[in-house]
Amino acid sequence: METAFLGTHLDMADTADGTFKTLYGMSKAPDMSSNAEKIDVTNLQDKNKRSIPGIVDLGEPEFEFFNDNTATEPTTGTMMMNSYKALRAAELARKVEYFKLIYPDGTGFAFSAYCQTTRVGGGTGDALKFKLKTLISSNVTDITATA
Repeated sequence: METAFLGTHLDMADTADGTFKTLYGMSKAPDMSSNAEKIDVTNLQDKNKRSIPGIVDLGEPEFEFFNDNTATEPTTGTMMMNSYKALRAAELARKVEYFKLIYPDGTGFAFSAYCQTTRVGGGTGDALKFKLKTLISSNVTDITATA
């Protein structure tokens, strides 16, 4: 059965085994791929071009959020309401945070990254938004669904 993208969330913790809280307001998640660069290993004995996988470059995955600054505290329950405040603080401190991107089918990815935040421009009829660019500092591991 097909699954909608609705319900996808990005969770964050200060440590790898810490308490993960869902960042509020994510409206767009990036493509996530572990495709490796291609290394040509063709030699003069080959009749066809040959390649092996090289290093994986995940780029700088970028997430988009709607801002919510109504919460006086950055967290409530299992949700981090003022996501911008928490992510900006991590950026200014140059602190690595731990993330889990979870899809509605229970699969996803876990990684650690430095944060870079950008306020998205807009006009009078636009909601206040921001982007989170992640500078990945670890291996990315798969999260498998628990059925």
